[in-house]
Amino acid sequence: MRSITCLTFIACQLVLGVCRAEETTANMANRTLADIRKRAHEQEHQVLKSLSRRITLDVKDEPLVDVIRRISRHLDRDILLHSESLADAGIDADQSVDLHLGELTTWQALHFLLEPLALSWTAKDGVIEVSSRDKIEETRITRVYDVRRLSGLLDPISKELPWRNRARHRGVGNPVAEMGGFGGGAIGGGGGMFNIPSAAIHFITLAQVGMGGGVTNGANSGIYGVEDIVPMSPRSVESLLAKVISQFPGMKWEDIDGEGGTVETSPGFLIVTQHYHAQFVIEAFLKTLEQSLEGSVAGQSIPIHRSGYPIEDDNSIFAALSRRQVLEIDHSDLNSVLEMITQEAGIRIRLDRPALANEGISADQEVNIMLNDLPLGIGLSKILDPLRLAYFVEEGVVVISTKDVAVNHLTLRLHDISNIPPALLVDSEKGLGAILIHSTTGRWYETSGEGGFAALLSSKHLLVSQTQDVQTEIELLVRSLNVGDQNPPSEPELSLRVYTTADMQTADDLVDLLPRIIGNTWSGNGEIHRTGRSLLIKQTTLAHEKIHTIIQTLNRSQERTPASRFGPVTAPAAVVRPPVPPSASGE
Repeated sequence: MRSITCLTFIACQLVLGVCRAEETTANMANRTLADIRKRAHEQEHQVLKSLSRRITLDVKDEPLVDVIRRISRHLDRDILLHSESLADAGIDADQSVDLHLGELTTWQALHFLLEPLALSWTAKDGVIEVSSRDKIEETRITRVYDVRRLSGLLDPISKELPWRNRARHRGVGNPVAEMGGFGGGAIGGGGGMFNIPSAAIHFITLAQVGMGGGVTNGANSGIYGVEDIVPMSPRSVESLLAKVISQFPGMKWEDIDGEGGTVETSPGFLIVTQHYHAQFVIEAFLKTLEQSLEGSVAGQSIPIHRSGYPIEDDNSIFAALSRRQVLEIDHSDLNSVLEMITQEAGIRIRLDRPALANEGISADQEVNIMLNDLPLGIGLSKILDPLRLAYFVEEGVVVISTKDVAVNHLTLRLHDISNIPPALLVDSEKGLGAILIHSTTGRWYETSGEGGFAALLSSKHLLVSQTQDVQTEIELLVRSLNVGDQNPPSEPELSLRVYTTADMQTADDLVDLLPRIIGNTWSGNGEIHRTGRSLLIKQTTLAHEKIHTIIQTLNRSQERTPASRFGPVTAPAAVVRPPVPPSASGE
């Protein structure tokens, strides 16, 4: 009996030893895996940091693989070029490429080298890999975002929204109101400015802005009684963030598109599965929102960009585009005009040749235009518009592409609406949502089924996805609605300019016609006088721009445009003379 007991004891010890050994092995394996992941993350961070190094690329008809090798040597890092993936996309590694953008960061160089070829890159696990854009977007990674601090910052501010704008519960964990908008709710029907498609919604939202329904039974009361409101929970903050992220441009989602990434919520965290570059946008959004809530980011309109984005390059471009210039171009091709603007304005310009080729648009089209005392950006638009082209600013470069590409190039901005009257957040007929739809030139998902979206994150923060032009319109609109501005907007400044017409009869006709043609832009405080075949007009800058275009068009039939000239406004040009004192306005 004793021997049996001893054998049993020995067997138990052996089993326990094996279990301990297995547990130790498992722990070691977990620690090893954790160490591997940590090292991979550190290596990826180092790679991304190295992409901020500046490089000068002036490439003309060089094989893609040779340019990639040059970048590899510059970074002192291996770059893997997936030839099989490129071949599937119809791209040859020896395909000739052009790139003339001067000195820029390696990240920018990779972007503008690969983007026209529908290629992209990743630095996952610390290795730079170049593959087709489709392949990279099909390969998704999962990242966990800690939003505990953001949740704590956002929740108190969200409670400043009017009662009817807040989320509500009925029962435990059972959402009855989804994020709707002006004119209806997401589920109740009717749609709305701040509508998030119901396919993307899993939980209730913080920013409940359904103004004409928005409950599951499709009721149209739009009134949320105080008795139906319960305090916000961190879970609802996370759900709001998840819903907003699922609307970001350039990303596909399983719940909305039937394929793509996912975003899940856990107390204090978001678990997002998306393609590599989408994660940079999501990280930037969460970081920008948190900084704005902390008050560390000043300004009414904050662009959301990845870490390390060349924002100073963008700002320099916008400053150059706002400077008033003379553009006198006679029988020049588009390529030459863009090169001239690049040199004179000191900005980088890239012509999106693949997009132009797809639309059958030639880069050699002739340009004939004369513009005086106009911002360069307006002048550039007037050059491009007849050619069915447009421009936008991306990664520190002005990109010239087709109108279709430009209108689908959406950017994210966080607008400060702290001083907008609270009534505009609840008025379904004349509120902020209706104003955005009717007072901007952009396409909105709410009205056309495509385009941008707006999400009211709190009573102080409006997130907008739209084109750069529309973002500027919204920024100006928000400023005009700002009740915190103690200085009322002043009347537009008037200036006196002299315009020469073809003959006195034309001048006489224009005295009566111009105020009617210009319409609302014509200031009632302005003046117009004829002296011979010249007109002396005192008006706003915007009115002068339209007047100049009209008179220039009338004169072109009898006058030839001068030789090409570009430069800042330093002297009178063509038929427009510098401002003169009012005393000179006699006939």
